[in-house]
Amino acid sequence: TFSLKSKPSGKSIKKDPQNSPSSSSPSLINKIKNMKSASGGSDVPLSDEARLSWAIIESQRLAQIEEEARKQEEADLELALRLSKLDSSNRH
Repeated sequence: TFSLKSKPSGKSIKKDPQNSPSSSSPSLINKIKNMKSASGGSDVPLSDEARLSWAIIESQRLAQIEEEARKQEEADLELALRLSKLDSSNRH
């Protein structure tokens, strides 16, 4: 089956919290948290602006994760190719 999720490479992806798209809008996140706490923790419908902002932030976060995974996979493949060539040349 086809999946957009990458297979784990066994290596963890380091994240920079300052470059994280979710850190670009802490005020929106705080507003959402405040809305929930003010309502006693029950679900509060978000405004169109809040939903759009959340969707943009989430989309950017997921795009960053996918790009990091793609780069890691490319690096892993390059390493595997170099190791394979090295192993092949050592056998001759």
